[in-house]
Amino acid sequence: MVKVGYIYNNKIVEKEVYEACLALCEMKKSSEPFEEPNQFPSSTSISMVDDQPPVVNEQPPIVNEHAPVVNEALLNNNNNNNENVAAVVADRDLGRLPPMVVIQNIIGECSPPFVKQLTKTDVTDSQGRLALHKEFVNRNLVPMFNGDEILTNGISVTVYDSEGREYDMTFRLWTSKLYVLTKSWKKFYHDNGLTRPDEFITLWMFRHVVNHKLCFAIMRGNVEGH
Repeated sequence: MVKVGYIYNNKIVEKEVYEACLALCEMKKSSEPFEEPNQFPSSTSISMVDDQPPVVNEQPPIVNEHAPVVNEALLNNNNNNNENVAAVVADRDLGRLPPMVVIQNIIGECSPPFVKQLTKTDVTDSQGRLALHKEFVNRNLVPMFNGDEILTNGISVTVYDSEGREYDMTFRLWTSKLYVLTKSWKKFYHDNGLTRPDEFITLWMFRHVVNHKLCFAIMRGNVEGH
């Protein structure tokens, strides 16, 4: 049974003890200060069991089980914008994120997934580039750019594979109006066994939650299930 605790001289006592002390003070006309009875708010209860110290039973905080964990090492980084890390990570549509556990803690703003069927030129060593559909780039990627990120100049990006390996690439617009990832693409598709035309890949572009650099995540297959 839970009893209500009363405070007397900064100590929690039972009602009978409090009333006895109050009566004694009246009898002795004591000038010793004491506090008026204080009941705890209804949201907090105090259990008085034998001589055991009171146990405060509080409601646990509500936790979003689907929110990704922010790596403590990232939060302890000296970057001036780290106070915004938790907010950036929390404000995301988890259904659109790459299902790659190794990079979950670094994904900030993220594009929707793009499924591409590789062409012969995508996996030709002499070409060394991955072509992206113009409509997808203009609709979903360009709005994520900062003012100094210009495709005609080439944008330095980090590309992650499903194992979390990093590849430095350049995202650019070629003169033929073709949007491409170049530089280390050849190494990427060889490392991941993507050497046959007509294979499917799924890619996302996201902004790194700490250094704010543009990044891509690319994995084999069609995660959309189409």
